[in-house]
Order: sequence, then structure tokens, then C-alpha cells
Amino acid sequence: MDYTPTGTYTSDVSITMSLYDSLWGSDVKFVLQDKDGRTLKKIYGKETPEGSLQLKHPPQGFPPGYPAYEVITANGITEVIEHRKMEPIFYVTDDPAVWKELMADGAG
Repeated sequence: MDYTPTGTYTSDVSITMSLYDSLWGSDVKFVLQDKDGRTLKKIYGKETPEGSLQLKHPPQGFPPGYPAYEVITANGITEVIEHRKMEPIFYVTDDPAVWKELMADGAG
């Protein structure tokens, strides 16, 4: 997802992700802010009903239960969000092996 406004460098912005859980999957809100805290854009999406996912054979070196993944679709674009540990940081993964396993399990 590239939602950075034209002429804005990614180093000049921050993004927060909020999940709102329900029985039918989570609603997701991404808020893009500039370095002064001004909101540049809000993007709304949905998490798959499966919720947080894990790989059948997770890589070594992560805390128990991690990495954890969420498959989120916003504006017709699906991304896989990766949580590497319990922290307020998330990553967007493009690892083909992760995508293949998660999508084969019916996510997204």
C-alpha cells in the first residue's frame, strides 16, 4: 500500500493501525500523519475473519506466538501485516512464502 501523498517522503510521516474486533472480522483504520502530527490521510479496511494467523512452521528466534500475521484489505488492496513481537510496531511483509502459506489456508 502506498498511501503517502505525492511529494512526501516516508521518513516524514508515521502511520498508526487500529483494529476494532467484531464477530465478522475486524475493522481496521490506518492514519497517516506528518512529523507535526497533522493527519494526512485515513484509510479504512477489513481484516479477514480468521483474525491473527501464524505459520505452521514459524522461523526460529521469535518469542512464543510470533511472528503473527493479519491479512487486511483496504481500497481493494490486500496486504499481510506482520507482528514480530509484542510491541507497537508492525511490518508489511512481501515474503512470498508467507503469502503462499497464509493464502493457501483461506485467508484473504
